[in-house]
Amino acid sequence: MINKNSKILFFGCGKMGSAILQNFLDKNINPQNITIIDPLIQTKIPEINYYPKISEISSKYQADLVIFAFKPQSAADILPEIIKYNIFHKNSIFISILAGKKLQFFAEFLGQKAKIIRIMPNLPMAIGEGISAFITNHNLSQSESNSVMDLWSKNIELQIESEIDIFTAIAGSGPAYLFLFAQNLINIAKESGFNEDSATKMVTQMFYGSSKMLLDNNLDIAELIKSVTSKGGTTAAGLEQFESGNFKDLLKKVTYAAQKRSEELS
Repeated sequence: MINKNSKILFFGCGKMGSAILQNFLDKNINPQNITIIDPLIQTKIPEINYYPKISEISSKYQADLVIFAFKPQSAADILPEIIKYNIFHKNSIFISILAGKKLQFFAEFLGQKAKIIRIMPNLPMAIGEGISAFITNHNLSQSESNSVMDLWSKNIELQIESEIDIFTAIAGSGPAYLFLFAQNLINIAKESGFNEDSATKMVTQMFYGSSKMLLDNNLDIAELIKSVTSKGGTTAAGLEQFESGNFKDLLKKVTYAAQKRSEELS
């Protein structure tokens, strides 16, 4: 079982690893219980234990929760090196956020009895507003799984591992699409005479307020669209351009391209 006093070990701590780390700290995990192995770390948080390589960890160290957050392309080289060191115990729980690497891939290195959770988080986890999808192998009890995911951001449990690919395409990659949309609206506003600050404030607050309305369970999305749109009005004129530009088809192409790439990484 994982709790706030468990020893947590990160292998790699780039952008997504840092987002997960911040999420843990926001959950009041004691930083003294966190160890990070990453030769490229530059900014260090006081009290967290940092090592450039695994060989520098004490031989007495035993990790309760292990997070693989390095590049998936490096997995086949890094994992054999990791298992040479006796820093895990029989109840250690392993988490992978490596895109495309399936549960069985890790079991082949860690053993068929290893307790493994595959998680796909997204970037807003860094501010405590992320959504993650996860699936476990059959070696974890429900209480063990819950003890881990209770420390996580908002999450949904998947029943089929292949569902991670479409989750990745929508929730994982989606923030970049939203940021791209915002960036272009800001640029259009600036081209129309707004200064940088005013353009940014207008667009970001519009996204923020609209997103909060989406989170209201009493509001239907179709009704929200109608509430902004009046016949023959400005919004209707804009929506017509989305329709004539095949916005739905483009969005499908974007999503399926990302999904296909996720599948190719497997």
